[in-house]
Amino acid sequence: MFCSLLFSINFAYADSKTVFEQGEHLFRTAGGYGCSTCHGMFAQGGGNVGGDVRGKGIDKLNRALEKEPTMLLLSNTLNLAQRELLASYLIELGKMPSVEWIIADQVTFSNASIQEGALSQLVLVNKTLETIKVALPFVAQSSFIEIKPYETKAVQWIPKEGTVELVYKQSVLAIEIK
Repeated sequence: MFCSLLFSINFAYADSKTVFEQGEHLFRTAGGYGCSTCHGMFAQGGGNVGGDVRGKGIDKLNRALEKEPTMLLLSNTLNLAQRELLASYLIELGKMPSVEWIIADQVTFSNASIQEGALSQLVLVNKTLETIKVALPFVAQSSFIEIKPYETKAVQWIPKEGTVELVYKQSVLAIEIK
């Protein structure tokens, strides 16, 4: 009995992971350029024109595909199953709190807050013309993450109460964890 229950749980997990991965792939490639072009690699906005769409469901997706001028370009290319896959991916992303840090060539100081204890995502956007190596002592298991010019990477972490200050040259992000 235990063995069949474990198999069922693993099978359900594998199916949901596949759906998540398929949704992520579609998010990055739909229409030949992907939703990530406007909404960021992890649907967080990324300082791009589309804004944060994490947690948005099928109704909001369909409404945007019918009414937003730039989204109309994708409207005819996405069938119902693909729309549902995208919406599932966005809903799953919305369950994971995120903090975005845009690292730029000018002086920036950003504040963010996040709840402690839940699996979260730190999204780093490199808006410089150089490959950067950022120290993440309280966030990632490895002490540094390398990000190429205009690349976006995400690190998952479980925040612990306190304040974390991340610094790269003139870019600073202070995260208050409650």
